[in-house]
Amino acid sequence: MLNDYSIIGSGFSALSTAASLAKEGGDVSVFEKNNTLGGRARQFTQDGFVFDMGPSWYWMPDIFEDFFQLCD
Repeated sequence: MLNDYSIIGSGFSALSTAASLAKEGGDVSVFEKNNTLGGRARQFTQDGFVFDMGPSWYWMPDIFEDFFQLCD
């Protein structure tokens, strides 16, 4: 039986875990120390410039496709 879940962080792994638990009926809360979501995939913007804070793309399109199909 699913209960309340607290997810620490908001990177790809944390967000996919939260989405999977919520899809199964769990009550999920995500806690992030930064002002924006995304973990290492978030962006920093200053003076009209945009900087990636980590990886900007992945060589795993099949993993992403499977996840999105799983979560409708």
